[in-house]
Amino acid sequence: MAILNSPPMSWQEFKNIPNGTTVFNHLASECVALANQYTEGVLGAGFVNVKFARHWIDNPNVQSVHGFTLVPVTDAREGDIFVGVGGPYDGYYGHIGVVVRGWDGSTFGTMEQNVEGQYVSRHNRGANNILGILRPVNAPVSTPAYTTPSVGSQGEGIRAEGADWTYWVPGTSDQMTVQTRLAERGYYTGPIDGNLASEASVLAIKLVCGDFGFFDLTYWNSEMNKNLCHGILLMAQAYGGYSGRMDWQIDGHVWAAFDGAVAAVVPIPTPPAPTAEPAPAPIPEVVPEPTKTKPTVKPEKAEHKPKPEENKVAETTLTPEQITVINTRKMATDAQIQTLIATAKEIPLDDPNAPVIPDHIAKPLWLILALVSSSTPYAFALTVIDWGNWDATVATQAAALIVAWSGTLASVLGLSRFSKSTPK
Repeated sequence: MAILNSPPMSWQEFKNIPNGTTVFNHLASECVALANQYTEGVLGAGFVNVKFARHWIDNPNVQSVHGFTLVPVTDAREGDIFVGVGGPYDGYYGHIGVVVRGWDGSTFGTMEQNVEGQYVSRHNRGANNILGILRPVNAPVSTPAYTTPSVGSQGEGIRAEGADWTYWVPGTSDQMTVQTRLAERGYYTGPIDGNLASEASVLAIKLVCGDFGFFDLTYWNSEMNKNLCHGILLMAQAYGGYSGRMDWQIDGHVWAAFDGAVAAVVPIPTPPAPTAEPAPAPIPEVVPEPTKTKPTVKPEKAEHKPKPEENKVAETTLTPEQITVINTRKMATDAQIQTLIATAKEIPLDDPNAPVIPDHIAKPLWLILALVSSSTPYAFALTVIDWGNWDATVATQAAALIVAWSGTLASVLGLSRFSKSTPK
């Protein structure tokens, strides 16, 4: 954040400038730029055109032209300007700032620029190395008379105290107001129970004071102590308009100013934008798998169912052996079966009445074999008659004749079986 060209603002708006803001005044952003923002923008006293910070004290024209009076450091009040040289300040150019908390007996509070960097920061300064305190003639702040609240009439009383400090709390409703204010800004996470002495309340108060430079967070704990009271007072004075005594005594005035300071300078966090529900993932398009086509198989011919007449022919023209062969071929196709039937029909045995040997050959051959077979017993008889002349050769001849005769007789009988003529 930056402030440019000395815009007009109230004293309260000036005090509310947050730490870390850079104030540019006449193209400068050192410590003098913040002091001139105060004299020009708030007091309307014009631009103090000097070269160094120390010249605000060294040059008497500054006091007469711009309306300042020089006062001792122990009388420093809210709205004064301080100038320091040496020690924590530059020994040659000096340093300048605006008083936002009056002298409390050992320190006074300030707003300064170009201390930690070229931006606004807040500090507590002692009397050492202070060159002077300038009080504007038309000071924007008046210090009202301090009144000590009556304990018990304006609040619930003291919750903790020490030799030189008191942590006093207001009524329950006022305590709940402060708790709510801190909770809205993300510092307080406990119940809104109207108890500013609770552990959660003390931690929240120390944390908000520490974030604005009024409490050393190295000692951040739930203990109610002098440092806690001091932080509350500094916050109330810097941002809440409190101008009473800085004596570490917390009362109703301090709490009211502290609550105002939190409301004025601590922003309410912007709630995060609702997270949009993620859009449903697109349903992937289902691409149908290509249909696996089975290879085209040429359909076999329907089984031939013979008509009753064909069955009859088959039964009369095929022998049992042929039928057996066909039945064993269960897996044969119709074409193969038809081929087998055709082959079987070509075999002459498919008709028992058909002659194996034609008649004109079979009959003469039968006659010859019959004559031969009829002569065989005659030759055997001759051999028996000549029994006395038998020897091994004769016995062999006799056996051969018997065999020959038996074979001839069998041939004649077999020939007679196949010599039947086919009926005309």
